[in-house]
Amino acid sequence: MKIGTLCKVTSKASHYPSQYGNIIVVLGKVNRTTNANVSVIVIGRNINTGREHHYFKNEIKEVKQ
Repeated sequence: MKIGTLCKVTSKASHYPSQYGNIIVVLGKVNRTTNANVSVIVIGRNINTGREHHYFKNEIKEVKQ
């Protein structure tokens, strides 16, 4: 995913309150080491809340135009 890509939150459990179905704009990516492995974390700005959040790559899906 490139910076500026529009994505939709596909995970109901990624944040509280849930951001499921919200649209985000990708601002960047970070590699983080977790207990299981190295995960790609996507930094995005939620269009609905106007706030910046971190998402695992498997919690969002690119919106096709």
